[in-house]
Amino acid sequence: MIVTDQNADGILDYLKTQSVFVVDIESTGLDVMTTDFLCGIGVGTASGEAWYFPFRHKIGDNIDLYFLTRLLRILEGKTLIGHNLKFDIKGLYKEGFNYKLCVLLDTIVMARLCSKIHAPRLDLENLLATWIGVDDAGYKAEFKKYLKKNKIKGDFSQGDAKIVGEYCCGDVVGTFKLYLKLEKTIRLTMQQEVWDQEKLMTKVLLNMETLGVPIDREYCKKCIGTLTNREKLLINKVHELVGYEFDIGSGPQLTTAMNSLGIHSPVRTPKDKESWDNNALKKIDHPVAEIISNYRTNGTLKNTFFGPLYDRDSDLIFTSFKNWGTVTGRLSCMDPNLQNIPKFMLDLDNNATSMNFNATNRAEAMESILSGKVKLNQVVGDETVAVRNLFVPSRPGSNLFSMDFSQMEVVVLLYFIKDEELLSLVKSEEFDFHVFVAIEALGGNPDDPEFEAIRAIAKSITFGVIYGMGIASLAIQLGKTENEAKMFRQRYYDRIPKAKPFINDLKAKIERGEYVYNGYNRRYVITPDKAYIGINYLVQGTSGDIIKENMIHIDKFLEDKKSKMLIQIHDELLFDIDEEEEESGIVYQIASIMKTNRLGIPLNVDVKKCKGSWANKEKYEFRRS
Repeated sequence: MIVTDQNADGILDYLKTQSVFVVDIESTGLDVMTTDFLCGIGVGTASGEAWYFPFRHKIGDNIDLYFLTRLLRILEGKTLIGHNLKFDIKGLYKEGFNYKLCVLLDTIVMARLCSKIHAPRLDLENLLATWIGVDDAGYKAEFKKYLKKNKIKGDFSQGDAKIVGEYCCGDVVGTFKLYLKLEKTIRLTMQQEVWDQEKLMTKVLLNMETLGVPIDREYCKKCIGTLTNREKLLINKVHELVGYEFDIGSGPQLTTAMNSLGIHSPVRTPKDKESWDNNALKKIDHPVAEIISNYRTNGTLKNTFFGPLYDRDSDLIFTSFKNWGTVTGRLSCMDPNLQNIPKFMLDLDNNATSMNFNATNRAEAMESILSGKVKLNQVVGDETVAVRNLFVPSRPGSNLFSMDFSQMEVVVLLYFIKDEELLSLVKSEEFDFHVFVAIEALGGNPDDPEFEAIRAIAKSITFGVIYGMGIASLAIQLGKTENEAKMFRQRYYDRIPKAKPFINDLKAKIERGEYVYNGYNRRYVITPDKAYIGINYLVQGTSGDIIKENMIHIDKFLEDKKSKMLIQIHDELLFDIDEEEEESGIVYQIASIMKTNRLGIPLNVDVKKCKGSWANKEKYEFRRS
């Protein structure tokens, strides 16, 4: 039903008597935290009824914004159901809605928990067709025809209030049907524990997303100028070496140019053409390959990071975290994706970006880059560019703090294989599991100048075990022969004897068609031919759910404080810490929360204070309250 000025009072009086609602907003676009805003709200109840409140449509009748205020007050503190619910809540939040006391139930998160597919389509239309029936999603096809005919793309305020409203009511009714089906499935698949945690996590993520992450836009502008000049210089250098101008971004033109220099790629594409990807360039010993690699890195920084962040025209970034984005349950994020922000700095006064990874230096170089011990560099100038320099404290009197779980996946692996000896060792903050393996399993000597390379091999084997990596892939990763890789892995298993039997038992379980549940009872449906990834899902998923548990407790702890949790990046949490609260010991209190979890897995946290920006981290000495 479409709400009008005449029937609004009666409908709102009825809604006051309800405690559970389905909500779905229609808006002018997707960026509802900044430039876009809602044009109408769909509301449904457990009875299966739905109403559309039109407020800002350019065609049709709108109702007075007075009713918007009344509606928001009715919804506050209630149980709200929605599909990709955080988007709808943010649209309401912008209008003054307080979601803090609401119970938030997101069907997109439920659908991910219930899906048996590795990468399911989680849009409402597909889920209605899959879980409820094709007819229940049919109304969407007609609405798409209407949008196409009227050339409406994204801005639903341009649509007729009645037509958009009927469509929205269809979404509301469909979402409630989907919720009932998925809620039952969660109970049947014994995932209530992890679902209870995800309900709380939705609100934690909203708190972070509505807060925003501050950036230094002046630094961003400066870097764009630097990278633009650098781009021109690199293009000129390539053209100079080749002898003529061409489009470096064109595969065919690049092939012709490289061939003119007598260079042929050692890597072929699936269509059996010469490949010039970064993996191929690393294997080519010629200055032009190095410069093209530098050009691409330069372009990635400019076009993927600095450009899009600057174009947002705001000192705050409002990202969207997805607690439904990965099969394992780990968080991902988008618009922008802060989890792929590079750790390295770009020192424009050096030239060490594209080191050739041969068999002797591959492991050492890989370890150094992954650990952040080296800076990936480019050529020319005297300026340093680091994407993480963009991220700064929110105000004078606060500082950024990075808190990172140390060797988390390793410890979770040890928990599952029940290696009590090693679990007792990892309780020490000084214990380095990869050093242990390098010494005990690979016979390395810490005094040996090559020990870091041996440690890197140990680390690669451990993650090879976790990721279900085969011998051929492990050999490539190590820069060794397959026989050498097999020997290294066997030494590993000999020193950690409980690992292989556990992994073999897990594979056998999957091959028998059984489900895998992680430490929080998150279910994984893995086909027998993919049994080798079972250990990865188990370790990655449990690690992700531990972090979520911690984030929920931290969010509650910070509720009445000035310090705030900003973003989550893999195993790292970034905080904006008030200086007075720092003096009172809040950093130690947060780290203590992070070390605890319901599984009792011993975890260590690496705490660093950021000097000026996220890029400049220094080891922090705790001040306890």
